[in-house]
Amino acid sequence: MSENLVRVTKSDLARGVEVLVNAFWDDPLNLYFIPESENRRKLFSEYLHFRLRFAIKYGEVYSTSPDFEGTAAWFPPGMSNMTYFRMMRVGGLKLIRLLGIDTISKMNRIASHVARLRKQRLSEPHWHLFPIAVDPKHQGKGYASALMNPILDRIQSESLPCFLETLTEKNVSLYEHFEFEVIYKETIPEVELTNWGMVRSPIP
Repeated sequence: MSENLVRVTKSDLARGVEVLVNAFWDDPLNLYFIPESENRRKLFSEYLHFRLRFAIKYGEVYSTSPDFEGTAAWFPPGMSNMTYFRMMRVGGLKLIRLLGIDTISKMNRIASHVARLRKQRLSEPHWHLFPIAVDPKHQGKGYASALMNPILDRIQSESLPCFLETLTEKNVSLYEHFEFEVIYKETIPEVELTNWGMVRSPIP
């Protein structure tokens, strides 16, 4: 499967967003940001459209194949930080108008908290994997490995660590299979959700 990785571009946004919506629909943090409502699918899709545009612009996004069973975004050192300038270049103003300033403020507060944790525990240059998603109907078929292994091998060749985080305890053991180690386990303020930060250090 790994030889079929496809670099995702802006022309693939709709298909990539569909994977993310399906994979993260019940994610508790996203439910906090965008609660259940009649138009939640539209709002959630627009939010993930923005996230994917940001990742395409400032990182590298790959799909498992042209059929988009899964997708993953990888940011090189220093590029995952959502500065005001970067956000505006990929539709940040539209997102603010759509979700409202209160929702954006919630997102910014929590993002700032998590970014501080990462900086405290991992000050050296590193890649950042976020998000990674496999469509629920394709989970358990090896697509996560197909998404991760080729890029992790490349990062290893650069002798750099790779960081990710998860709010799902069962995913911790999944990422440990890929040689990630937990560097912090913290409760996110406001939402009382446990967040695991994990890093894969370069192998000597």
